[in-house]
Amino acid sequence: MLEPQYFKDHQEEPVSVKADDVEIEARIVEVTEMERLEGQERPRFSVVLEGPLEPLLDQRTYEFEFPDGQRHDLFMVPIGPKGEAMRYELVFT
Repeated sequence: MLEPQYFKDHQEEPVSVKADDVEIEARIVEVTEMERLEGQERPRFSVVLEGPLEPLLDQRTYEFEFPDGQRHDLFMVPIGPKGEAMRYELVFT
């Protein structure tokens, strides 16, 4: 199970995001922990990444490869541009 600290440990490091014939390099810029719901064992948190403006990645599941070599298939949603970067969000509930 992925925990917020895992993403915090890799904040500002390059993360590879791949699907089919597209691949971008992104970086984790925010990790926000949310209060656990009563009886919930897993942590709730969100992760915001910034990548290039082009190509724009659609909302879907992508393969993420982290600097430590771990790979995870995660659902990512584009949330809009900020300056020269496109922002994406991962939500864990």
